[in-house]
Amino acid sequence: MLESSNVFLIGFRVKDSQRTITAIRLCAYPPEEIDAVVNQWVSFLEVEGGKSVLLNMSPGSNLVTRKGVLMVSSEDRVDSSEVVHVEHFPLIGDALTVENIIDGIIERKRDSYRFTGEETGCRHWQYVFLKELEQEGRLSEGSAEAGLESMEKFYGNDGKVIGHKVVEQGVFCDLE
Repeated sequence: MLESSNVFLIGFRVKDSQRTITAIRLCAYPPEEIDAVVNQWVSFLEVEGGKSVLLNMSPGSNLVTRKGVLMVSSEDRVDSSEVVHVEHFPLIGDALTVENIIDGIIERKRDSYRFTGEETGCRHWQYVFLKELEQEGRLSEGSAEAGLESMEKFYGNDGKVIGHKVVEQGVFCDLE
């Protein structure tokens, strides 16, 4: 697997890098703050055996650069009981491993991402991730747009839509 200073393997089991992905679950976590008006969006790469690998692009600790970090972790479930909304996208075509996905992200410099001044942008990152898989023929046509439509909604702790918000775009760039 390729290395990047912007990718953090947290609880990632090396053997999971060779697991074949069967689907992607785009998931919204509930708002972390009472006055928050967006959800944190992540992708669970579903693999055989009821397991997954979590891809979470999050703002880093440097508020000046707003540099994002891609956290990758092995999970013993296909998504989290904490999520408030899930979109499920089966992979199509030839077998694709977790390593293939992570290497593709690094090769396309999708690990180098700058969040907006309000530290939003995970939804745009997830949309681009899905769109590129769709363009490669790995997801059915319209998958990325379906994901985007869900990410334009704001989900409360009970999973109900409580508002809408335009997807704000961070910037892909060389942050090294």
